[in-house]
Order: sequence, then C-alpha cells, then structure tokens
Amino acid sequence: MKRHLLFMFCVWLLAACTSKHNESTKKERPSIKDRFKTGVINLRQAGLFEDYKSLSDDSLTQRLSSIATERQLWEEFDVYDSLQEEDYINLKIAQLDPKRVWWHDLEADVLNGNMVYASTVKEFVELSGGYLRAEQIKEEWETDNGPIHISFQDGDTLRAFQLKSYDDWYDEDFFNYMEKFMTANGSPYKFYVYIGTGQDAFVIRLTKAEKEMVEQKMRWKMEKF
Repeated sequence: MKRHLLFMFCVWLLAACTSKHNESTKKERPSIKDRFKTGVINLRQAGLFEDYKSLSDDSLTQRLSSIATERQLWEEFDVYDSLQEEDYINLKIAQLDPKRVWWHDLEADVLNGNMVYASTVKEFVELSGGYLRAEQIKEEWETDNGPIHISFQDGDTLRAFQLKSYDDWYDEDFFNYMEKFMTANGSPYKFYVYIGTGQDAFVIRLTKAEKEMVEQKMRWKMEKF
C-alpha cells in the first residue's frame, strides 16, 4: 500500500513539474506574430522582399501579414506552432516573395500534354529576378515515356535542352539548366534547396553571402540539386 501511494505521489509530482515547465516555456516563448515579424526582418536582411525597399520593418511586416491573412496562412502557422515546426513558419514567410522562392511538390503530374515544364519555365523567369527571359516556350515529348525537349527564346539566345521522364516527377536536371542559363546571363545568384521538406522542393535564389546569412540567421540547412 505504501509503495502504491509513493508511486502515485511520484507520478503526481512529475506531472505537476511538467505542467509548470510547459506553462513557463509557453510564457517565455514569443507569440506567433512576434516571431512572424522577426522572420520577416531576418529574411529581409538576407536580401528577400526587395520590392518593398521603401517600407519600414513595421510596415513590411504589416503588409506581409495582410497577404498571409488573404492566403489563410495564419491557420497553418498555428498548426506548425503546435508542432514546434519553427522552420516551416519561416519557410512560409519566405514563400511570400515569389521572386526568391519556388516551393512545389516534385511529383507534379509531369506527363505528356500537361505542359508542366513550360509553366515552370515561366515561374523560373520570375524567380530569376530579371536574369532570365522566356518567349516561344516549347515542351515536346517524343513519346509518353520521353525524352522531353524544352526550348525557349531568352533574349537573343535560344535555350534548348533534353529531359527524361520519371513517371510524373520532375527531372531535377531541369533546375540545373535554369540556374546555368541564369548565371550565363550574368546573375550572381544560385538556386539552393532547403533540406527537410520531403518530396517538396523549397528552392530559394541567393548569392553566396546571402546563403551564409540565411544559414546563420534562420539556421536553415541548404544544398544544391
């Protein structure tokens, strides 16, 4: 009986301590809105949100917060917060800059007739920050199993390359070609991939110095394709 009472007391004491610790941690942890602002400022210092140079940090935070509300991202922030997935909150903030971030599932119905590569070329023109142009985009499949021929007019230069079919997945060589063309046009940027989004690809355009700053401030791990 004494052992049972002692055991029950230990369980109660452990639960009480855990509850007190959680309450203390919760009180010490900044709110999502405060962390949203911190993420915006850190990412801005790393080069993102260049279209809003004239805005103060407070005004930029307010502007992006409104965009996040329109896209119903605050509900996602709450979920990530409950899972203590801080990186995902900041990744979602970074995604608010389409000239810097491209975030998509690599299994994307990349099939003959869906013109996924043609659409993605257009998205990477925006992502390039002005270092790529694309007109007369063509996506031609020799068969349903490939190979796939992609071409587009980049100013005075015709860009053409061949990709393989991997069921309905992207051929990751596509991203290497887009970076190659971008740097050939004088871009100091590279495309980096965040490590930790599963089969999604979180692609961000950064200079070497910006990458180092992002890794330092955001503690993100990134690599090349």
